Amino acid sequence: MTARQAILTRYTYLPGNLELVFSSLCALLAENPGGVNWSEFSQDEWELLHRIVLQEDVSAMVYYLLRTEPEAYQLASFDRQIYQLFAEKEALVAVRNAVIFRQLERLLVVLGKHEIPVVLLKGADLARSLYPEPGLRSMGDLDLLVPKERFEKALDVVKTVGYYEDIPEASPGFDRTLSHHVHLRKEGTVATWLELHWTLVASPAFRYAVSMDWFWQNLELRKDWHGNPLPVAQDTALVLKPTANLLYLAAHQMLQHGGEELSLRWLLDLHRLVERRREDIDWQVLVAQAGQFGWCGALWVALEAAQACFATGLPAGWLVALRSQVGPEDALVDLNTEPAPTRMLVVWHTLGSLNWTDRLRLLLARAFPSPAYVRWRYPSRLAWFWPLSYVSFWIDVAQDSWRTLRHILRSPSK
Repeated sequence: MTARQAILTRYTYLPGNLELVFSSLCALLAENPGGVNWSEFSQDEWELLHRIVLQEDVSAMVYYLLRTEPEAYQLASFDRQIYQLFAEKEALVAVRNAVIFRQLERLLVVLGKHEIPVVLLKGADLARSLYPEPGLRSMGDLDLLVPKERFEKALDVVKTVGYYEDIPEASPGFDRTLSHHVHLRKEGTVATWLELHWTLVASPAFRYAVSMDWFWQNLELRKDWHGNPLPVAQDTALVLKPTANLLYLAAHQMLQHGGEELSLRWLLDLHRLVERRREDIDWQVLVAQAGQFGWCGALWVALEAAQACFATGLPAGWLVALRSQVGPEDALVDLNTEPAPTRMLVVWHTLGSLNWTDRLRLLLARAFPSPAYVRWRYPSRLAWFWPLSYVSFWIDVAQDSWRTLRHILRSPSK
């Protein structure tokens, strides 16, 4: 199954011409008016488009393109009610992003006072550099990378301004071993989340983890939509150069998350990065570094999916050459591209990615989570009730096990 097919699989149960809807949506997002064909849409297709756009989290960009170029993208043939719903969603995304960026600038100031270098990742960088307006690329949280040797200090610093770790560990030391970041939350009129990274893609517990040296050597000042350096609150706010960013984003999608969580929004990031920074990407270095990391399979699947969806303009023959590079983790990419419809199958995919010594730790954490985690997962107003939360936990495990068994038995490949 290709990554594009993995996305389409989520919507096959809905009525309507899925290929017509998806290809028209992708043509719009790729700014290719010739591929848009709203005139053939029935009510089923409009409802299907609405569902896909919201779930893939691209409504703000869809609305922006329709609004700014109504004739080119046939706005007169577009469903007016759905257009209005996208307009409302775009306004919400713009407000939320404004809050997140305001929090980002405050974090850069406080971290800068302690001379802690910060690398902006994913939406914190891309929303301003790859999109005409910073409110067009939705952001769930802030992703910031700091040097490993300064991580504990950075964690202490962000906690002084109101951030706290909001998800308890499933077992003591679990997050520091199996996670590559800490997840934090800050309350406010609009709550904000921060993922503070000390490494990218995976901790050393995972087979595909790599040294950070090359990434720290491939940084630049953050830039806006016009390519101009942004005014910075402190002179240590950086972003990955396009070559390093492309490799990171592909590995993040296909090794860390896999096809089950792959979204059209993430593929659009890749497409826009290639289209806007093509001259700054060293394609030979990209292949060589992917080969050194064992990430060729992840890079190929991600960019092949971007090209399949948006006709991304990659160098002639480049994907073929990349595909010929066999990497040690290609089997993991193939495994992660397949949908994992149950939590047990997600754990199974994760187990395949871990080093042998850390697989038992994951199994124990999943089978016997800490009381703090169970209280968080199954909250109750009655303090004395929490031991019974384990009953709810085991019921969920049993139900998920049954769904997993049914999925395996029904799978033709099994």
